[in-house]
Amino acid sequence: MTTELHDLLERVGEDALLELLSAYGIGATVERPHSPHAHQIIGVVGFTSPDFRGNLALVLSSQLAEATLEGNDVIDWVGELANQMLGRVKNKLVPYAIDLDIATPVVVAGLSVRVQEAPDTETRRVDCSTTSGSVHALINARLREGFELGPPSGELSAVSEGEVLMF
Repeated sequence: MTTELHDLLERVGEDALLELLSAYGIGATVERPHSPHAHQIIGVVGFTSPDFRGNLALVLSSQLAEATLEGNDVIDWVGELANQMLGRVKNKLVPYAIDLDIATPVVVAGLSVRVQEAPDTETRRVDCSTTSGSVHALINARLREGFELGPPSGELSAVSEGEVLMF
């Protein structure tokens, strides 16, 4: 993965996670260095584009999921949170002419669930702590050989989070 794309995915991942938590009234701070944690719920959403493909995994405790809960099904809600975060990442990549197609989220829950970074992908990780528990986001990506990230263009714009497009 190019250094520019590597840095971009780290920046947009951090921004998207902090914005997502803020949208539900959860203040968070980015943890450094990243620390491994076992969690109870993981929401995973795949994505593809002509230049790269991968997934985003949102890893959090049931306590934090319940603090943001809209509805009554925590498992479905974690999938929706992962979907919302990837939507924010997608919007932040639009100025770079990267358009992601997003798959349906999948959620895994258990007593102690841990995400292992895939050896054949580039992974960017964001760890945050909140008053309701910790949350981790991992963006795994495989690039098309020869892909080069271009400069951002001010001409392209994304849909604001929370807006609905009907077509």
